[in-house]
Amino acid sequence: MRHQLSLSLIQSGCCELDIDQQWCALEEMLCIAAGQGSEWAVFPELCNLPLDFSLAVNLVQEEELVVCRLKNLAKRYNIWLTGSFGVRDRASGKMRNRLYCLDPQGELRARYDKIHQIRRVNEQQYFVAGEHLVICQTPWGRVGFAICYDIHFPNMFREYALNGTRLIIVPSAIRQHRVDNWQRICQVRALENQQYMVMMSSCGQSEHGGDFSSLAGRSSIMTPRGERLVEAATSSEIVTQTIDLSLVEKARDEYPVLAATAGPLATRFF
Repeated sequence: MRHQLSLSLIQSGCCELDIDQQWCALEEMLCIAAGQGSEWAVFPELCNLPLDFSLAVNLVQEEELVVCRLKNLAKRYNIWLTGSFGVRDRASGKMRNRLYCLDPQGELRARYDKIHQIRRVNEQQYFVAGEHLVICQTPWGRVGFAICYDIHFPNMFREYALNGTRLIIVPSAIRQHRVDNWQRICQVRALENQQYMVMMSSCGQSEHGGDFSSLAGRSSIMTPRGERLVEAATSSEIVTQTIDLSLVEKARDEYPVLAATAGPLATRFF
């Protein structure tokens, strides 16, 4: 199992109405990341659609088209690729906020649907919620996935850690007024589960972003000790960082929290 991983945060700008133009912008950034020697690139949440969901539902693409594009990108740049993309759910007429993980051969290795929906912005009206945690076996060990609002639910990340994940990738779309809390929560999730957290967000202003018209950027990597290893700025950029995954085992050996985790607990009321 490998320990050193060169990973790129692809902090892209907001998607507007020209979907093809957004795909071109994502590929340009991916090309730069690959040229920097990156082995794994991560895109933000719903990076192929405007975040005004009432517009997105009419622009959303079929899953086959999105996956085909991602397979071609992964093969072309010989890179592991992960990001959250909006795809049409034919059965319901709604969308899926779906994360894809592909390897450098263009093989689809994992697919995760966002489980927890933000009711204040009516995500449940436009998206079908996911039901399962997903773990992918990679050359660097087990990798788990979440999307944005999922970070507020700690049991999800403890379950991942108890199943041996070393790294969790979390594409997000974080608004300006939420970014500080987002980073604090991510640090806690990394620290309490002693694993890396890779946090991605789009950035900038959007004319077609609805409730997400102003996004913060500041994508980050948190270490198993809860330290911020790297943080992007607030504008569009690529941050490539090598992480040492052996720190996961070191942290868990030094302070074996997971080994002491109790099973289901009964509650007594007095």
